[in-house]
Amino acid sequence: MQDNLSTGNNDESFQDESESSNWQSDESDTQSDSSDDEVLWDGSEAELIVDDDGEEYEEEQTGVKFKYTLSEDEIYEIFKSTDNYRKNNIMMRNQMIIQGVVIIILLVLWLCFGNAYYGFFIAFPILCLGIIAIVPVLAMKKLAKQFFSGEEIHTEIYPDKLVVQVRGKEREIPLNGTAQYQELAGQIIIYPPDGGTVIIPVRAIEPEFLPDVQAMLVAGTHPREND
Repeated sequence: MQDNLSTGNNDESFQDESESSNWQSDESDTQSDSSDDEVLWDGSEAELIVDDDGEEYEEEQTGVKFKYTLSEDEIYEIFKSTDNYRKNNIMMRNQMIIQGVVIIILLVLWLCFGNAYYGFFIAFPILCLGIIAIVPVLAMKKLAKQFFSGEEIHTEIYPDKLVVQVRGKEREIPLNGTAQYQELAGQIIIYPPDGGTVIIPVRAIEPEFLPDVQAMLVAGTHPREND
C-alpha cells in the first residue's frame, strides 16, 4: 500500500513538473514571438509631469512628457501601411500582369511573323510597366516630403488630454472618446474629431512609460475603422 501511494505521489509530481515545463516553454515561445515585432527605443528621454492647468476642485493629473522628430521614411511607411495603398497596390499588380501578357503576345507574333512592327509596339507596354512601377512610389515619396517638417515635436499625454506643441503652437486634444486611435508601422496615430492627425513614433517613448502612454491613449479614444 505504501509503495502504491509513493508511486502515485511520484506520478503527480512528475505531471506537475511536466505541466510547469510546458507552461514555461509556451511562455518563452510567446515572448520570442512578441519580441520579433518589438520597436526598438531610440534613447529619447521621457518624464512624469503634473497637469497644472486643472481646476482647483479637480484632482491632479499625472502625465508623460517626451519629444521627437519624425523622419520622411517613417511617414512613407505609414502611407504604405494604409488600406488605400494596399488597394492601389493590388490594382497596380493587375495592370502589370495585363501589360506583361501584351508583351508576351507581341513578342510571339514578332518571332512567328518576323514583322518589325510587333517589335516596335512592344516598347509601349514596357513603357507602361515602368510608369506603373515608378510613378506611385515617386508620388508617395513626394507626399511624405510634404508632411515632413523636420521640426521637434513636444508631446504631453494625460489621462484626459493629449497636448502637442510644434513651431511654438500648442494643440490640445481631449481624450474623451471622440478621437480615433490606430497603430501602423511602429507609429501611434491619433485622429482628432476636428481634423488633422497626430503621429507618435513608438521608438520615442521610453519603455518604462510606454504601457502607461498606450493605456491612456487607448482608454481615451476609440479604434479607427479601416478605410
